[in-house]
Amino acid sequence: AEALGELWCRFNATAARASYVSESAAVCNTTQSATGLVSVEVSTNGRDFSSGGAQYEYVSVTVSSLAPWSGPLLGGTVVTVGGSSLTVDVEALRCRFGGDGTVWASVHGGVGVRCVTPVSASTGWVSVELLSHSEVLQSGSSFYVHGRMFVSAVLPSSGPVSGGTRLSVLGLSFRESATLRCRLDESGASTAVARLVSAGQLECASPASSGAGVRHIEVSMNGQQYSSSSVEYTYRVAAVVSSVWPSRGAAEGGTPVTVLGSGFSSAAEALGELWCRFNATAARASYVSESAAVCNTTQSATGLVSVEVSTNGRDFSSGGAQYEYVSVTVSSLAPWSGPLLGGTVVTVGGSSLTVDVEAL
Repeated sequence: AEALGELWCRFNATAARASYVSESAAVCNTTQSATGLVSVEVSTNGRDFSSGGAQYEYVSVTVSSLAPWSGPLLGGTVVTVGGSSLTVDVEALRCRFGGDGTVWASVHGGVGVRCVTPVSASTGWVSVELLSHSEVLQSGSSFYVHGRMFVSAVLPSSGPVSGGTRLSVLGLSFRESATLRCRLDESGASTAVARLVSAGQLECASPASSGAGVRHIEVSMNGQQYSSSSVEYTYRVAAVVSSVWPSRGAAEGGTPVTVLGSGFSSAAEALGELWCRFNATAARASYVSESAAVCNTTQSATGLVSVEVSTNGRDFSSGGAQYEYVSVTVSSLAPWSGPLLGGTVVTVGGSSLTVDVEAL
């Protein structure tokens, strides 16, 4: 019958030629149909068809989501395709991303399928198609293939283990994405949502770390595959201020103050990132030891202010010590004259003259 062109299958009322396999098997391609169950019949003369027997169900395959929607040229992105009836004939289901060939699909949670993107020849948007037995079931979704993301620097280069430091990540090939991420180790645990500033800059807050040490900062557009990077970020124990000496000085500023505490860093001083802050005004600090630094006070109104220290120029300690700004005035001088040879004992009268008396 096949040799004579008389071996046929019929799905509902529409016939299609069949290929002979054996006396008990034949292969037919389904015809287009509305959704629902239809009877499947066979004919060996093109006119008389079998009755009853088997049924075949036509379903409407729809794609409602694609996550993530982007991935690198090198492929390897696990893409979850969400929709309805996607698990139909899953053994033969494949995905195709643009013209880069097809890849096998696997069931994901009963509501979608997963496909791993192949290596791509170029960057840009590509169509995503679902195929079964080489026939397209659904097309129209898009996937963005991006080039290699490159990190060149991170500012500041250090921060406290508690995290929360606002980082500026500099590099190349950054692009807006809801899944834009920064990562500070290879475990995937220390990740943070990133914000696009430009194609060459991202911003993200450093996540908390389990301990001090050096990490490598990496970025991802899809939250799954990260750039390789040799740019280092150092987690440090947070600086703490316990006391200052002297504890009061002139409102005009310029008084050298020794700040005592812990977590001070010589590396931070070398990078220009060791700072003191008197109330809201910062001044560079000089490293003495891990528990001491020296800062010159800034000009201020009179009164008590908090003294804070930073080892990255951004994150300052909280609480700790206070410093009092006082207004120094001179109201009298007695005597008001003396000989060329000196030796006259002069009494200077006024207010707050005993402040920082050791250095007066």
